Amino acid sequence: GNLYVHDRLLNENGKNIDSERIAVFSPSGRFQEYLFEELHSDLDTQGENRNRLYSLMYLNSGLEMIRVEIDSFTLYRFELSEARLEAVQTYRYENAYHELMNFAIAPDGQVYFSDKVGSLWQANANGSHVCLYDSTQHGDENFYSIVTELGCDADGRVIFNDVGLREIRRLLPDGSVETVIGRGEPMTEIPEDFN
Repeated sequence: GNLYVHDRLLNENGKNIDSERIAVFSPSGRFQEYLFEELHSDLDTQGENRNRLYSLMYLNSGLEMIRVEIDSFTLYRFELSEARLEAVQTYRYENAYHELMNFAIAPDGQVYFSDKVGSLWQANANGSHVCLYDSTQHGDENFYSIVTELGCDADGRVIFNDVGLREIRRLLPDGSVETVIGRGEPMTEIPEDFN
């Protein structure tokens, strides 16, 4: 099938984002069209380089994504057969645009997000989001725990990159966390040894 890409268009300074687009490429890799464009001119984000669109994924013959506003974020669904974009659920979160960092959408539509402190949350429509992984309670004397780059597996379990602990981790249904890929030992060879 087609490839759907979240594309950012930078302005002339090469840093700030002017717009974000969903581009469609054919199976042979040829550009076909832009399905959606999100202009950044409607928010007062002068001098900022932050996405507003996150977690583009193909689910049940459609695309789903998260769109972040100043004080909320919304799960959207793009019905490909009808070329129609609709808001599925809006979640209130004070200062969402500046506080929230990454998002994931589970196959059942449940939304997860991380904040800039590095904790992992389950979104709730009533605004009482549930902290599933408090980064301040993890880590050790050498490494902080900082959750980034969220995803969900086919069973809806959240997988995340803990850049502080340098591990790929999975949140289990009982609330515990398992390490999928752990820290390796530091390299003892110097790069010249590989030549």
